[in-house]
Amino acid sequence: MTQRQLALRTGINPATMNRIERSQRRPTLGQLLSLAKVLQVSLQWFLRATNWPGVDLPDIAIELHNLGIVDLVPSQVQVPGAFRPREEVIALALTGNEPEPRVIEALPAALAWHPWNVPLLRAFGQTAGRQTVYRIAWLADITLAIDKHFGFPLGCPGRKSLARFLTRVQPPGEDRSTTPRSLDGLGRPTEQGRLHPIWRRWHISYAADLTVFRDRAEHLKALLAGKPMGEGPHQDGRTDPPITG
Repeated sequence: MTQRQLALRTGINPATMNRIERSQRRPTLGQLLSLAKVLQVSLQWFLRATNWPGVDLPDIAIELHNLGIVDLVPSQVQVPGAFRPREEVIALALTGNEPEPRVIEALPAALAWHPWNVPLLRAFGQTAGRQTVYRIAWLADITLAIDKHFGFPLGCPGRKSLARFLTRVQPPGEDRSTTPRSLDGLGRPTEQGRLHPIWRRWHISYAADLTVFRDRAEHLKALLAGKPMGEGPHQDGRTDPPITG
């Protein structure tokens, strides 16, 4: 398609189109929408030259902020063209050999502060790998333990869906379809010999205890208390599908 044809089909003045292509003028949002419709691409394509958002921490930082993890300031943060399902964001945050510790320790807060679609959470975890499913289950277990023994800071709307999720994931030692696996330290294995029962259940050796996760949630709670109305957990505007499966 020529520049003139593109200008004609989008309704953009040819001279303006020429300046946009020469990077002499930034297109308006309306012009971007017209271009995306004619070219049959997403708005993400204009941001990163791809229709698919990235999967690294800078790519999901704003989505994690929307889940209540409001103190992440990674270098080169990427603005997404749209938010993904929060279940996918959780799985992405826990994928890889060494997930970011500050994200790991904040995820129980995100899990507590939102209801979850159990089939989606499990499916996105499985897509990332069985190890990721176990990591999600481990953090869900931690979330429920903190809520049970201390009361989770800012409450626990995710309680029922997390409990349901845990019934859908077999711990490594009980899953006969898998071979025995070594302990998963998520890049920071503990040097202590004894592990908390939750850590043992999910074959996790990450160097932290319940207090670390609770303190992280308290810190986020304090930060959220100073945010304007409409920001923080419970404010993403999503209508959740029924929690089934």
